[in-house]
Amino acid sequence: MPIPSASGTWRASRARREHHRANDAAHRPGRQELEILKEAVPQATRIGVLFSPTAPSHRPALQAVETAGQKLGVQLQLVPVRTAEDFDGHLR
Repeated sequence: MPIPSASGTWRASRARREHHRANDAAHRPGRQELEILKEAVPQATRIGVLFSPTAPSHRPALQAVETAGQKLGVQLQLVPVRTAEDFDGHLR
């Protein structure tokens, strides 16, 4: 969908760029965050990753995070979360 510019006109090219940027991010979710976390805490050797096992978008994200974890030498603890109560149990 086109995004209005400051002048109020519609700019389809900007909308296309934003769409492609969103699609690129969707193909690499989590990887960048893991890299940033490892840079911020370089001594980290094990990192927990909460995910929804019922969300189809989380499957490629987990694959990207697992690949990044291997490259960074980080052991990942994958934790499925289905309900709000699951958060309480895993974050204690």
